[in-house]
Amino acid sequence: MAVIPHLRDAARLLFWRKPLAPEATLSPAALVAIALLLVALDVLTQRFTTTPPFYFVVTGVNSVLADAAVTLGVVALFARIDKTGATLRHLLLICVALNVAEAAALIGAHAAAPQKYLQFAGAAIGVSLFMTLGASRRVFKLLPAVRWPTLRGVAFALCLWAAMLALPHWPVFMDRTFDASTANIWSLFARANAGAEGGDAEAIAAATERENRLIAAERAQPARLEAALAAVEPRKFGKSNVFVVSVAGWGEQQVFTREIAQSADILKQTFDIGRRFVALANNAEDYNGPPLATIPNLASALRGVGARMDPEKDVLILNLSSHGGKSGVALHLDDVVDRTLTPEALKAMLDDAGVKNRIVIVSACYSGVFVPALADERTMVITAASAETTSFGCSNERKWTYFGEAFFSRGLRERGTLAGAFETAQNLVGQWESEQKFDPSKPQIFVGEDLRRRFRALIGDGAAAAASPRPPVQSGKTAAVDAH
Repeated sequence: MAVIPHLRDAARLLFWRKPLAPEATLSPAALVAIALLLVALDVLTQRFTTTPPFYFVVTGVNSVLADAAVTLGVVALFARIDKTGATLRHLLLICVALNVAEAAALIGAHAAAPQKYLQFAGAAIGVSLFMTLGASRRVFKLLPAVRWPTLRGVAFALCLWAAMLALPHWPVFMDRTFDASTANIWSLFARANAGAEGGDAEAIAAATERENRLIAAERAQPARLEAALAAVEPRKFGKSNVFVVSVAGWGEQQVFTREIAQSADILKQTFDIGRRFVALANNAEDYNGPPLATIPNLASALRGVGARMDPEKDVLILNLSSHGGKSGVALHLDDVVDRTLTPEALKAMLDDAGVKNRIVIVSACYSGVFVPALADERTMVITAASAETTSFGCSNERKWTYFGEAFFSRGLRERGTLAGAFETAQNLVGQWESEQKFDPSKPQIFVGEDLRRRFRALIGDGAAAAASPRPPVQSGKTAAVDAH
């Protein structure tokens, strides 16, 4: 049977109307296709209702597959009353139609009013349950021998939703708002049970301890930043000096903290930086490390370093590594930090600090948004992705992001200049993405002519260093696998 009649009958059943092909059945290939469609709809709905920045969670795929399997199992159980296979077809078409309608409604609601998305999602579940009841009642009325089709419709709808709600849920795409304690019904039961058994006291004690730790970390920031700036080595007179400020923005994944630490070592070895270096890091595993990567700390660090520089002779390398979105890079750590560093804000900070010669390296998704805002004659901007694409390699187990490894660990060590390192990174990242069938991240580079003339030994020559002023933003599809 062609696809169009199936789609037509799915739409009719959604609105409780009798299918035009009441005796039609599904082939094995069609059953497999419907199962895959249910999985795809679930994944797409999660992808477009998760607020960036987010990252891919492979264990969430198991949850999606389990949802599809449970749906097929419940449908098969209730379709056993009809030996022809027609009821199996009709009930599966109901599931497909409802999933398509839910996906469209939820994605549209999230795009239009994300702050009211949870309320809308709850209402959508209620409407979907009601629609399932009416549609399945229509299917059971097609069978003359079936008594109480309304009751069967109610039972089917309740079993379908109860089975899916009872499954342990884990997201395919996880953002900063995800709360594991409310992820599924079992987590909620566990919380309620812990409270009933006196767990509230333990929870209150743990929350109090955590709050005290967060407050202590916030209180310590002025002293830590002052100590970090005091440790900055004075500039050497009679020569151009390179200063470095490194920022690890996302605290829940250690790859960003590892990246700025390792890249700092390579920068020191390559450009004779010495101790003219400041690190800011959001690290959920260590609140007692470097100053936190917050907007005030970054502004103060840039002012402190800028005051130690000769604005005409010295250059600052600002190295940012984090998750990114189309508005900037994320600065996030538990309940202490939750901000987005925009390109415009960063430019204002650099201007306020009096830093004229600037090299900004951003390893994050959509980091190309920093190029137009920062590009001028005395600025170099290097980004891991264009303004429209994601970059890759942010999993917690990795030592580097893809771009960080290609640019610092491979490119800068081998080539010794920033432009040369970019050329190497551009080729390597493209090769890795092609091998893994990821959509291209399209790393970007801009070099101001005045900066290149002043610091040719640092920047280097070549095609990359000759990038045109304000290069056009490139567009392309995005991929979320291991993206940051």
